[in-house]
Parts: sequence; structure tokens; C-alpha cells
Amino acid sequence: MSTPIILPPKYYLAHFHELIAALTSTSSDLFTEDLHRFLHVFRSVSEDAQCVFVRMLNRKGRFFLPDQLIYEEILDSEAALRELQRTGLICSAGAEDWSDLLTFFSRDQLFELCRTRGLDGKRSWTPKRLREVLRDVPFEGCSLVQAVVKRRFEEELSYLLFLFFGVVRENLSLYTMRDLGLREVRPMKRAFQARFSSREEARTTWFYARASIPEDIGLWPSPVSEEAHERREKHLMALAETAVAAGDQAEASGILRRCQRHPGRERYARLLFETGEREACRVFLEGLLEDPVSDAEYLFAEDFYARKFQGQRRSVLTETLRNARRVTIDESFFRRPESGVLQLFAEQGVAGYFTENDLWQGLFGVYFWEELFESESSGLYSEFDRTPSALRTGQFYALHQEAIDRKLDLLEDRAAVLSLLRSTIAVHGGTKNGVFRWGSDLPFLLETLVSQAPAEGLKALLLSLAVDFQQRSSGFPDLMTIEAGTLRFYEVKAPGDQLRRQQLLQLLALQKAGFEVSVLQVDYAYNPNQVYVVVDLETTGGQNSFHRVTEIGAVKLAGGEILGRFQTLVNPGRPIPREIQQLTGITNEMVRTAPPFREVADALDEFTRDAIFVAHNVAFDYGFLQREYERLDRRFVRPFVCTKQGMRNYYPGLESYGLKNLSLRFGINLTEHHRALADAEAAAGLLRLINDRRSELGPPPPEP
Repeated sequence: MSTPIILPPKYYLAHFHELIAALTSTSSDLFTEDLHRFLHVFRSVSEDAQCVFVRMLNRKGRFFLPDQLIYEEILDSEAALRELQRTGLICSAGAEDWSDLLTFFSRDQLFELCRTRGLDGKRSWTPKRLREVLRDVPFEGCSLVQAVVKRRFEEELSYLLFLFFGVVRENLSLYTMRDLGLREVRPMKRAFQARFSSREEARTTWFYARASIPEDIGLWPSPVSEEAHERREKHLMALAETAVAAGDQAEASGILRRCQRHPGRERYARLLFETGEREACRVFLEGLLEDPVSDAEYLFAEDFYARKFQGQRRSVLTETLRNARRVTIDESFFRRPESGVLQLFAEQGVAGYFTENDLWQGLFGVYFWEELFESESSGLYSEFDRTPSALRTGQFYALHQEAIDRKLDLLEDRAAVLSLLRSTIAVHGGTKNGVFRWGSDLPFLLETLVSQAPAEGLKALLLSLAVDFQQRSSGFPDLMTIEAGTLRFYEVKAPGDQLRRQQLLQLLALQKAGFEVSVLQVDYAYNPNQVYVVVDLETTGGQNSFHRVTEIGAVKLAGGEILGRFQTLVNPGRPIPREIQQLTGITNEMVRTAPPFREVADALDEFTRDAIFVAHNVAFDYGFLQREYERLDRRFVRPFVCTKQGMRNYYPGLESYGLKNLSLRFGINLTEHHRALADAEAAAGLLRLINDRRSELGPPPPEP
């Protein structure tokens, strides 16, 4: 067993000084006058006061009571607080903070506030209800409120951390994780530079990086960096959606008209059409077709224009999927269609591999490792950075054009490319980064790709990634095969899956680059000998992150015949709410002597192994069991299907698809609804109906 790492008493203060020193050496010209003033005041106070302030920085929220700031290593926290108030680093909470303070206080404190003000309120009330009582009450004269202090220089602190981390962070936890060995930092550069080239670039990028900015667009600064432009677009879209939700489409349209990028301009076109401005929509789409900002925008505009103004019935995505080649795999591959297709290929003597995005991201990352991670302009600005910022901003190719072009030309020499890949993997293999994942089979897959793919095709794909990694690094096909010496790629779609626009873009890009690419539509073969386990759970509530299982019922069957049953009450380790007791009939007394989940986990795992997991509304039951096993540091993974969705597919048009109503409709016995085994038996009856239809009709038809 490794020796636990013990951090020194004032580790957090050392972290803050380390951050300040790093920024002072690289980015002092990006500091504002207010930030300089904050740093001057902070450096002037005592070490105890600095410790208290950084402790406040590392804790959630900006409000504190003095007894929350007592730490063993701080000799006199009360004196430190007085010093911080005297120097203006903190201050007392004021009337403007009242609504925020109501969120800060605990339920007991809220109840005490009600009591001291002579207001109606009970200790058993929820915090929300107590806050409603207190919301319009003046806070003056309340000793509890007067004791609260709050941090000042919030914007300066946010900006300071943003200059270092490049994202809005609220604390220094990454330093702590580094020192504890929980965050691997392996600097790929010897020295770091400033993250931004000017104060204006830094300030506007920070402004738009925040989760909340003023709703008045007139107060927004002009974006200087590409990153600021992208974030501004997201804020515009969020503001527009708020207006749509409020029923003000005209306001939303005015906001979206400001968008200059995809998908903001797509949303604007759709809103024009939805609000009846067809001619304006047509003209706008024609403008997008003439001058699109991206391939994704062009594909949208072409498809939307054809469907809305040229009479095309179906979208290009739907049409592509409908025309896809269909293959049938065993139903044991539910939720794992790619594995089923690979097995099908293997039976046909075809070598196949699961690749998806990892293959192309890995090729890009390994091939351009030096430019991404080691050059002076790599876009890594601290030891915590893993993704070069140039990839986010779209500047990677512009910054490294000469080196990238040289490597693209090298692709004609397969031996040289393989040598470069092998040497990079030998030196840097396993190094964590934000561009790609190191898989155990990545070296083999890269060598296979480079050995089989056309050089011009590799050049086209790698160039597109270098120019626009953000938009072009996802959506690649699921599988790669070698068939009769030819490299092929396949996008696999199970019943109900949709082809996404990004996936179609990558299919078209691969085809244009000279690769063989296909979409496969998967059907699941009905196997009368397939083993199913139909499960139902009763729980203390609906959220599996908080609530627990109180009863498990399961029925194992194959060929419509029951092979076994599993039933047990479970002690949830917490009270069952009264309304849940009334619904299920399961009381706290009934589960008091029942086994906890950990004592039935092995038996349930064995009972459900090598079977398809079935439930009515399967996401609920499967999700609860997965969470219960996670609490035991175990994984629970099964192929799963839903009888509710199956009934919708094979018995469409019914008024209700609830378990009780379906049981009544089809004469299935359900004597104890909301008891686990009874519900599992009823869902097993529905599964029989579904499988009878499947054996008669085959897969459900594709959606029109």
C-alpha cells in the first residue's frame, strides 16, 4: 500500500503565491489597475490574514460566518478577519445581499430568523418555504446577518484565475489534486508564455467565458479573440431561447440576427420560418448557400431550403438512413450493435475494428505531437493545460502552417510516416492530453490505417483537422474493416437511432477524400431461445443519486417459458417517505430486518448474467441498479430493452402505455401493482406479446 500524501499546513497559500508568481512573470501587462490594487493589498496583510482569505477563495460561495473560518494552522482567525475588513479585502454583508443570504443560510438558521422576527415558520419546513416567508422582511438589526462577511474583489479574482487557467474557475483545487497525485501534470514545455496577446483580448475573452453576463447586449464588448466570438454566439443563442420561452419571438429574432456563426444563423433561419416570414427565410438561406461559414452550415441550408422551398419530402439525414444497407444481428447485442456487426464481419472472414473518433483524433495527435505540445507557440500556457488553445480558436494551422504542410507532404512516404508514428509513441505513449486517448490498440490501428489508406485521403482529413479541429474532430464512423485489401468505414445505426448532421458531414468528407464509406442499419433477429430477465424495482423515490431500492422482483424466461424468479425486500438504509409507503404498501417496518443491497448484489448479478435486462420504462430500473452497484465499487452492465417502447413499436395507437393499463387491455394478471415481483410478472407478459409480434412481423418499419 502506498504511503498517503500529507500536505503541509498552509499548502493552499503556497498554491496562491505560486499562481501569482507565474502570472507576474508572464502576464503582468494583462493586469488591470484594480487587479494590481488587489495584489498590492493582499501582499500587505499578515500571513494569517492571507490564509483566511485564500481559505475563503477555495470554499464554495462568497459569504461566511466567522466560526466557519477557524483552522488549526491559523493562530488568530478573529484578528485576521478584522485585518481583512480593515484593508477592504472582505466586508460585512449588506441589504443588497439579502436574497443571496437567504440561500446561504441553513434550514435551522432560516427557522431561527423566522422565530426572532415573530414570523410563522416551522423547523420541519423546507428551506424554500422558509425563504419565501423571509424574502420581503428587512434584515437590519439581525445579529446573525450582521455577523456574515463576504469576499470582495470578486471580478479581480475571477479574472486572475482566468488568466492562468484559461477557463472560469472558482478555486485552486487543481493545485491540490496535483500535489496529492490525483491530477497528472507532465509539462511538455520547459517554459510557458502569456495566454493572451493583449489586455483587450484577455478581458473580452474572460467576459464571454463567464456563465452569466448582462442581458443588455449593448453592454457587451466587441470580441477580440476567436474564442470570445464563439462564446458570444452561445450567449446570444441562450438569450434568444429565453425570449422564445417567454413567447417573444420578435425579441428572439432580433437577438439571433446578431449571430455571425453556426449554429446561431441556423436557429435564426428556423425561427423566421416558424414565425411565418417565409420570404425572409428564403432570402436568408440563399445568402447562407452563397457564403456559408462552415460545411455544417452549408449542409443545413441546402437541406432546409430543399425541404421548405423545393418540395423535398424528407431531410437528407432521414433519406440517407432509409437508403442504408440493412444487416441482421443477434438480439443479444441490444445496445451494442457495433459489437454485433463486428461479429457478423468476423463470421464472413472480414477483419473489423471499433474506431469511431479515437482513430482520427489519435492519428492527428500523434502525427502532429511536436506542433501540438512542444513548440513555442503550441498553445499550452500552464502545466495544467492539456488541450492546446490553438485548437479551440482555430489558429493551429495558421500558427504552424510550414511544419504542417511539410508533414502532409511526407504522407506520400509510408515508411517515413510509420517511423515518425512509432518514435512518437515510444517517447510519449500514455502521456495524458486533451486531444486524444491512448488505447492499447491505438498503435496497431494507426499502422493499419497508414498502411492501407490512400495518401491523398489521409492528407485531406488531417488538413481539415488542422484547420478546424473543433468542428471536424467528431462524428467519424464507428467501424473500420479490411475487405479484400480495401479499407472501409461503417456508421452503424440501431433501430430508433438517428443519423446526426455531424456524422453525415464526416461520411461525405471521407468519401470526397477517396475512402469507402457506408451506413449500416441494424435489425435484431428474434431468437426464441434468448434468455431475458424482466426486472421491477420499488424505491424510496425517483432520483437514483439520492433514493435507494426497497424491493427487487425479477422473472427469468426464454421461449415464453419462465425459468426462475427472484424476489427480495431490501433495507434502503433510510426512511421510506409516507407517500411511497402508501403507493407500494412497503413500510419501514417491513424492510427493517431485510438485507441491505450489498448482501443481495451477488445473487442478483448471477441471476441476470448472460441475459437481456428488460423492464417497463427500463431507464429507471436499470439506472437504479447501476447506481446501487456503483456504491459498492462494482459495475453492472447488461444489454437492455424496454417493454414500454416495445409496445409502442409493435402495438401503436393505444391510449396509454402504462403497465397497469396495458395489463388491463391485454388481460395480463396484475394483482399487486407497485410490488416488484407482480410488476415484473406483468412486464414479462408484455414481453411475450412483443416477441410474438416480432416473430410474425420482423423488425418494425423505419419511420416515415
